[in-house]
Amino acid sequence: MSHIFTLQPNLVLLNKYEYLDLNEEQLKVAVLNKQKLEVEIDAIWETGKREATEEGFKKMIEEYGIEEHYETLLYICLVETNHADLQYQHKFDAYERNKLDRELAHLLLINKPDARHKPNSIKVSSAIDTVKVTSPKLIEWLGKLVSNAIENLDFVPSELSNTLFYFVADYEGSVGANKQPLNYVNIQQAAQRKVRKPGKRERNGYLSLFLFRVLVYLSNETSLTAKAGVRFSDDQLNFLFKVAELFEWLKGVAFDSEPKDYIYTLLHNRMSL
Repeated sequence: MSHIFTLQPNLVLLNKYEYLDLNEEQLKVAVLNKQKLEVEIDAIWETGKREATEEGFKKMIEEYGIEEHYETLLYICLVETNHADLQYQHKFDAYERNKLDRELAHLLLINKPDARHKPNSIKVSSAIDTVKVTSPKLIEWLGKLVSNAIENLDFVPSELSNTLFYFVADYEGSVGANKQPLNYVNIQQAAQRKVRKPGKRERNGYLSLFLFRVLVYLSNETSLTAKAGVRFSDDQLNFLFKVAELFEWLKGVAFDSEPKDYIYTLLHNRMSL
């Protein structure tokens, strides 16, 4: 689900910071016609949430005396938060795919002909109970069911993973149309792959990227600037903290420092990369 914002930003300014797909002549016409732009945001899916975002952002820029930048800066914030959120989601989706591949690889190794270590149990958990399958015959039978399904290409890739083809590919990477023998070399590699769930480090990385893009606009186009020799002003840092809050990047975050110090650390780490 997503929601569309319709805004009338300063196109000349915006064109310096966001890709508008307009050549010089088209930009002149768009400015002359006071063209409005639409921004579709995946994380904002209802009218009430859109209105709360617009109202909250308007109060913020009024507090800092940069009202004339309302629609331009809101456009930048919407585009950049959406981009950062999608990047983080792609990272999480990749983790889920890799975890599934690793789990499936371990199931397929149950019946590997030369396996030195057979699993002695398979744990099955629900919301209310956990059961261990310990019967060697049952474990072997479950392994054969999975192996036969993969060998016979009896699966829907979109429901599981396209990597399943890799488990039956020959050593040139080809997959036939009929029954394929399992490629245990590829399966073993998938089983041994380290899989780490994206967490605070990745999320902070994408948040800092989003906020840094907003900071560049603040520094170049508004009165929220830092003095010579100072990397960030307190007003900039506090404003960016409120932006992060408004776009729900800080839900569940526990702070052991002032908001401006938290944002300073994020941006400092980003600029040190």
